[in-house]
Amino acid sequence: MLSDPYTGLVWPQRIESAAVVVKEGLPVLKTLDWLTLTFEPKIEVPADAWVDWDAANQKFITAAEKYTQTVETNTKVTVTYPKDMFQTVKWHDGSRCQWPTL
Repeated sequence: MLSDPYTGLVWPQRIESAAVVVKEGLPVLKTLDWLTLTFEPKIEVPADAWVDWDAANQKFITAAEKYTQTVETNTKVTVTYPKDMFQTVKWHDGSRCQWPTL
């Protein structure tokens, strides 16, 4: 994403869309149409969400692995990238982006 130099608002770069879910009652509003904004009374963290990094073993830790009970959050953002991103996007040196091996 890039910040607009005149308004400071964020514009997508290589992002098709974003869906933002916010806990009801929080003072959040939408300014640009490239994303959707909805409100929910409760937002549970999915069990397979990455919540931490195990540096010793070089692996992500999921919510289910870290927490013994359901965890809630104030916001949830889902970003959709172009399907052909790894075929069309190149790094500054001209090499292609590669999906990381996890």
